Amino acid sequence: MIRRRSGFEKSLDARRYFEEIARFKFSRIYPELIKDEYILETSLFKRVHFPLVQAFLMSVLMVSIMTFVITAVNTGFDSKFSYRWFVSWLIAWPIAFAIILFFGRKVAGLATKLCNLD
Repeated sequence: MIRRRSGFEKSLDARRYFEEIARFKFSRIYPELIKDEYILETSLFKRVHFPLVQAFLMSVLMVSIMTFVITAVNTGFDSKFSYRWFVSWLIAWPIAFAIILFFGRKVAGLATKLCNLD
């Protein structure tokens, strides 16, 4: 039985391909600095931290845009707009972060089923 590769497996293959290209180009420019795992170890966070990093980035972007628009529509722009926006952002961000962290995988799984990707 032939098993279809998931999107995650395909993205890993693509990442490995581009890492090899980067390693080759880097080794030609800086041959004295190249080591076996130099390119692979340059990421800022470990793979284990992916759910936290993703939830953080998504919540910051979503809450920033939503609170900006809602604060602007409800109160308008004046000298205290930045303060009101920051206060509303501080209230909304922890809620959005927790929701994305706890429900993100379930929502992604539901979207996968709805779009017949699995």
